[in-house]
Amino acid sequence: MRLTPEFLEELRVMLFKASHLLLDAHIHIRRKPMIGGVFGAAGFSLCSYNSTYTGLDVPTYLVMESSSGLMLAREGTKAEAIDLSRVVLQRIGPSVFAGWSAQFHAEVEANKAIAEAAKAKAWEERRAKFAAESATVAKKVPRRRAAVFAASNGKCHYCSTVLSLDGKWHIEHKMPRALLGGSEQSNLVAACVSCNMKKRDQTDLEFIASRGKPARPPLAEVSAPKPAQVCAVSNPTE
Repeated sequence: MRLTPEFLEELRVMLFKASHLLLDAHIHIRRKPMIGGVFGAAGFSLCSYNSTYTGLDVPTYLVMESSSGLMLAREGTKAEAIDLSRVVLQRIGPSVFAGWSAQFHAEVEANKAIAEAAKAKAWEERRAKFAAESATVAKKVPRRRAAVFAASNGKCHYCSTVLSLDGKWHIEHKMPRALLGGSEQSNLVAACVSCNMKKRDQTDLEFIASRGKPARPPLAEVSAPKPAQVCAVSNPTE
């Protein structure tokens, strides 16, 4: 019986589809080389895998071309799979099957390249999205802090140093809390860390007026009078 081109094409499409589905399923397949007869010298493999039907592991047997993975037959027993694959090879001829094998191998490699490209593209898109989000996500700033920053025009109230909204600066009380200054908006200004630490418990006007004067030494550094001087003062008649 002579096979028509239409039948051969239908058979090729069916075998290609079944083979691609099997490869995409990533099923663990056991392989055993087939040697002799129409199968040649280890060009084909008798394969098997377990399928679960009605709660039981049912073996399925395949005959596949070893290098490309193109399937020739899939049956429930070894004998059926071998007999069917032998018939297919005899009917289509070695030259036709060799062309199918090369075509299927090319399709498999092309699919791998497409999958790798898609994976690389997805990874690059995730990396770019993460980089964009990292660059645009600003540090959350409390509402009151933002209001004080805006009222101070983004500068230190005392030295005019330019500040960053999400940077390191202090909300400062012009009338210090030590002198019963409140926390209303009118009493709050932005101050750099240096100015706020130097101002301490002074009012804003006192601190501004003292900025050009030498700093008052701490009380611990004021030297006590010498014992001889104390004696001279306490005994003026001697």
